[in-house]
Amino acid sequence: MAESDIQEKILKYLKANSMTKVDKIHSGSTNGIADILVCHYGRYIAIEVKDEGRRPEPDAHQALWLNGVIRAGGQAICTNTLDDVIRVLRDTSYGRVPFKIPGIVKFEGML
Repeated sequence: MAESDIQEKILKYLKANSMTKVDKIHSGSTNGIADILVCHYGRYIAIEVKDEGRRPEPDAHQALWLNGVIRAGGQAICTNTLDDVIRVLRDTSYGRVPFKIPGIVKFEGML
């Protein structure tokens, strides 16, 4: 599945949740900024989406930006599935901070 199709699937799911504010970032805005920015139950989550079939890994600019989100107290994921996003939202709803979700890259070591 193409990145744009995965993004649309994620956006549709997020917009159906009344406790979630979501914005789709269009390419060319800020270098490295995540594709989707979410506020869910007061928790800031940056989502970088990649094509299905590829390992979900950000480029250098994206990793730098996502690390900034983590250092500021938010959550940042790089994924190619809606299931990963659902897990993060579920854990955020219960006050847990998910750092070891399969398929999601932890970025701190990439700087």
